[in-house]
Amino acid sequence: MLGVSSNPASVNDGNAGIHCVLQPDGSVRLQWDDSLSLHLEYGDLVRALECLEDVLKRPVYGFSLAGNSFCAFHSGDGSYYLLCGDHVVLRFSEYEAHNLRYELEAARTALDHAV
Repeated sequence: MLGVSSNPASVNDGNAGIHCVLQPDGSVRLQWDDSLSLHLEYGDLVRALECLEDVLKRPVYGFSLAGNSFCAFHSGDGSYYLLCGDHVVLRFSEYEAHNLRYELEAARTALDHAV
């Protein structure tokens, strides 16, 4: 799941922050600055997006599960967390969480139109 691929097509023209890069094999590389690169298959992308949307739309509940792959929650300190399997925990501000949701939605739309 982790790694970097070549010949990407970027969903976002910006170079800073969080952005998704479409890969030739139909997967998506989620890039966070230069510090993190996650490869997501379409199903993983959809599950991550569902979790994130749940906690952003209903922060009072603050917790969302999507199968065994992902869960997200909104903590009492205002941070948002996305847990990717048993390996990666991402912590976001509210702004970053909304930006991630936008990027995942754009990647899903691009993949839907590519098929």
